[in-house]
Amino acid sequence: MKIIIGYDGSECAGDALVDLRRAGLPADTEALVLTVADIIAPVAGPRTEPDLSLHGDVALAVGRARARAGDAMAEARELAEGGASRLRELFPGWAVRAEASADAPHWALVGSAARSGADLIVIGSHGRSALGRVLLGSVSQQVLHHAPCSVRIARCASKAAVGVEQPVRLVLGIDGSADSATAVSAVGSRHWPAGSEVLVVGVVDSSAVISGLSFEPGGAGYADSSDRAALLEGSLESAGEKIRTSGLSVTTSYSMGNAKRGLLSEAERHGADCIFVGAKGHSRLERVLLGSVSSSVAAEARCTVEVVRTKA
Repeated sequence: MKIIIGYDGSECAGDALVDLRRAGLPADTEALVLTVADIIAPVAGPRTEPDLSLHGDVALAVGRARARAGDAMAEARELAEGGASRLRELFPGWAVRAEASADAPHWALVGSAARSGADLIVIGSHGRSALGRVLLGSVSQQVLHHAPCSVRIARCASKAAVGVEQPVRLVLGIDGSADSATAVSAVGSRHWPAGSEVLVVGVVDSSAVISGLSFEPGGAGYADSSDRAALLEGSLESAGEKIRTSGLSVTTSYSMGNAKRGLLSEAERHGADCIFVGAKGHSRLERVLLGSVSSSVAAEARCTVEVVRTKA
């Protein structure tokens, strides 16, 4: 498995590394720790005739800008190497390397994932400063929308003990779509510590957000609420059977209501360490709506969220 980790040296970024102990990733994982340099390009002024007398000042400014950019890249490489060193301590068997980039943060992560064929992008929920918390929150949403693979947004609240494999509690939202099936497969194929539990959740939503199964296979339209509930219940049972083969303890839950609130509520009640959800549903409308749900859950959940996407 190939993963890319966005790392900025913040406490939350460090916690995201530790949180990977609760991700069930295989022993032969290949990881790239990527740090984006803090380089701000100068804003161009209005076009005027060049003043040749300013040539020396311009050259000096350009030289200073280049020096600052060089320092920023050096700092980014140092941070990336530090993150990679920490990751090697946590996962001695992984193949880990570090890299620095001067691109926009979300494009650096998305572009690297596309070039390398990564399976998963990992990013913390916020950065070092108050501004960083806002900016990285925006970055994580941009990555969610544009990534060619699954995205894991780690929350700082969970402090997994280093060197100790503890049981994890997962919540899995399903809707019967291809990405939903991929999410079920992702959870079922991981290597979870003994005693780990998963709650498979479906919510019958009037907007067909989380229950793509509410759309009748024959294309006749939407079934009534009782039919939706029956179809969803069958899907939950099927998903539960598949996941049990991985050794996880499985329970299922469904309810009528808002998809986002339903998932977040179940995660709170279950004390979840991570929520897994597909990136989109069956129809064009459901792809937009479920995308909105996954983005909202990723933004508002108190635990880690992994949005599973079928690779292009």
